[in-house]
Amino acid sequence: HVILAIYRIFSTLVVGLGEEKLVFCVDCAGLFGALAILKWEFGFPMSPLRWIEHYDVRNLVLLASLGAFASHAFFVILQPSWMSSVTRATSQEIHIPSVLFTAANYVDIVAFMPVVWRLYQAEEAEDSRTGLTVTGSMKRQIQVFFGFVIAFYMWDDVLDPVMTLLDEPLAMMAHAAHFVLLLDFAGFFLFQVNQPTTVKEYSEQLQGLLAKDDEEDNC
Repeated sequence: HVILAIYRIFSTLVVGLGEEKLVFCVDCAGLFGALAILKWEFGFPMSPLRWIEHYDVRNLVLLASLGAFASHAFFVILQPSWMSSVTRATSQEIHIPSVLFTAANYVDIVAFMPVVWRLYQAEEAEDSRTGLTVTGSMKRQIQVFFGFVIAFYMWDDVLDPVMTLLDEPLAMMAHAAHFVLLLDFAGFFLFQVNQPTTVKEYSEQLQGLLAKDDEEDNC
């Protein structure tokens, strides 16, 4: 989300603020909020050299950036026949602010991939078989993280679309579905970490409930 905010800020600055002052301020607040949480809550070093050591995030950002450039180059160079005349007129050259904004959207799409990858690794780790106890500091970090994420997407999926996309119901529906999915995801995690049992015990309980439901369905 730090990279996402940086891409959006640079995209706005290259074009000029104009009527986007509120959006620019929100993006700046998101950037500084994310950096503050990383530094003071997670103890993450504020050195870009240390950031690029996280190969999973680094590779996803590079992939999103290359994908954004390639998609814009495709429309500029090939100009498919199904493009409208308006789109053709605006696709005569690669527009750097548009590439940055598209890259920000692609980064947004893959933003939770590192979390999924870490969870997958944790399942296969030795500790996942012996049971883990969620400490108080870990609970606070999870609560702060999801608090930030919900606030971030409250703007992205609710407030901003209400102000700019009222005439595009499909886009509004997509944002609403994404926000509801995020709330469900956050609620599940927060419920899980606040249980008194260990991670292993909770996983076994959950598997037992699922197995019981399957037996009832078969009956």
